[in-house]
Amino acid sequence: MAPRTAQKLVSSHFFGNEALDKCSLLQLIRPVSEAEIVNWDAIEHLLYCVYSKYLKILPCTLPLLISESIFPSINSRRRLLEMAFESLAVPALYAINSAPLALFSTRRTSGVVLDSGEAFTAIVPIRDGQPLRDATFLSTLAGNFLTQRLRDMLATKGYYPQSIAELEALHDIKQRMCHVSADFYTESITFSPRACSKIYELPDGQTVPLGEELFGCPEELFGQTLTAACPQFAAGLPNILIAAIDKCAPDCRSLMSENVVLAGGSTLFPGFVERLGREVRRRSPRGRPINIYAPEDRLNTAWRGGSALATFANFQKFWLTPEEYREQGFSRLDKYFH
Repeated sequence: MAPRTAQKLVSSHFFGNEALDKCSLLQLIRPVSEAEIVNWDAIEHLLYCVYSKYLKILPCTLPLLISESIFPSINSRRRLLEMAFESLAVPALYAINSAPLALFSTRRTSGVVLDSGEAFTAIVPIRDGQPLRDATFLSTLAGNFLTQRLRDMLATKGYYPQSIAELEALHDIKQRMCHVSADFYTESITFSPRACSKIYELPDGQTVPLGEELFGCPEELFGQTLTAACPQFAAGLPNILIAAIDKCAPDCRSLMSENVVLAGGSTLFPGFVERLGREVRRRSPRGRPINIYAPEDRLNTAWRGGSALATFANFQKFWLTPEEYREQGFSRLDKYFH
């Protein structure tokens, strides 16, 4: 199996900020939707770009460790194998759930990972490196939901973002200016628009006054401000985290609660870590120890965990090779996915 022609490496595709900077000239594609790859050609181009432009090597010279979504589909795994071995021609492949990688990045093998990203928040108990699927919770109470809520809040002020630049401004407001209240009700009561409002300048030079939405938007993560239209989120992340721990076997619940690891961009709001810890301790059974670990670089915990895992001497036996792929076929390759 040889890699496809070098034409795939031609700079006809742009990714990330480079693509956004040229958005007026390009057709933008989001190859990942709802935590699933929906455009494999775009992902293939992205990986070629990583290998050629940034690593400056051919894919056939370096094994590929890739993180998966929490519950990947069978079709996604088939496409991953085809892309890795038939298109990229990598010498070895290993695919693993992103939650254990986040845990490994903190040098732990047991604990609970709360990974709140763009599409989903996943709360995954892990014991000895293995996710406990029966105790895993997946919620859409995450970044996209918060962005839409912020959009709804700003619509009451006459701001309706439509263009790519305007939507990026919405993300910028959420990421740079929002915070989690230490006490939502107290901040709501004492909030003064005159003293506390901030002004955000939009790409076209217009300005938008920002006030209560800066703490009202991320409060949704705690189930405090949701309307009757969203009853499925009323529990908030603290209660979901407690429910995941309670689903574990009694003999490992303390191990789980003592090793809660945060990951994902939606955990980066100022005040989130402190508020989550306080809410979980308040609502947990008396005597249960709660320790929450918040790595500084929570956007890249899966990458850090994967880079550490791939260097372990005893990990080398887990790589899937092209020969095994050809000989065993897809149906017998479950042991290579974790």
